[in-house]
Amino acid sequence: MTSEWQVAGGSVRGTRHRRADRNNQDGFHWSTDDRLTLVVTDGCTSGARSELGALLGARLVARRAMAAAVWPGLENPESYGRAVRAGLLADLAPVHAALGGTPADLLDHLLFTAVLAVADARHAAVLGMGDGMAAVNGELRVVESPGNRPAYPAYGLLDPSSGPEPRVLWHGLSPEVRTLMVGTDGAADLLCPERSGATGPGQVRTRPADGEGGSNRDPYLSRLTSLLEDDRVFDNPDQLRRLLTVANRDTQRVDWENRRLQRETGMLPDDTTLIVARRI
Repeated sequence: MTSEWQVAGGSVRGTRHRRADRNNQDGFHWSTDDRLTLVVTDGCTSGARSELGALLGARLVARRAMAAAVWPGLENPESYGRAVRAGLLADLAPVHAALGGTPADLLDHLLFTAVLAVADARHAAVLGMGDGMAAVNGELRVVESPGNRPAYPAYGLLDPSSGPEPRVLWHGLSPEVRTLMVGTDGAADLLCPERSGATGPGQVRTRPADGEGGSNRDPYLSRLTSLLEDDRVFDNPDQLRRLLTVANRDTQRVDWENRRLQRETGMLPDDTTLIVARRI
């Protein structure tokens, strides 16, 4: 599996967190051992140290995603998603207990969303737990949460019946997959021009692949296409982070007509994390 895929990832702190001097609360992890596994996590903004849960959660979700791909397997994505969530809660339970076991401990450290993509030799699946983004062969899927209040999977530590099961964003045959992307919801400011309009929890919006339905004129999808086609992104392990950093850089220019400096804030107000993969 290692020789079949090229993978690159990067993360950048959003301008809101930068101005407030807060840490980047996203996490990510990937693996190409035995099967392709991509995971991004997004910590709860109001959590005092939710970046800890997001970083830990990315590893735990990836671990459980790889284990569940063996059993019950990727053939039934709903059963697969339930197994991943159950395994994640089993891993988080002793961590929550060690932190104190109270709802406040959960809020401060362990609330995060996750988007994951897994592909073995036969099947591939993309799942969302909370909000975020994913793309398969350039077709973008955006999972939104009204009021920016996603159903965090760790809520299940307080009430096992709380929160929806992981949402299946895509499922199909692995040989059909040429490119994959998973991203936190902050990537919407880079890849999707319309962030509003969700009418229910976890609503999924799709945008066609570049070149379909005239969408090749969409500058946001063109950005996704350019990331997947840019050899530098995959040749340099730090290139994607650099590109996100440049996109989020504050700039200023001289407005000579009005004799003043015009300051422009970076285009990514929220922490933004992306992992892109393409089949060799």
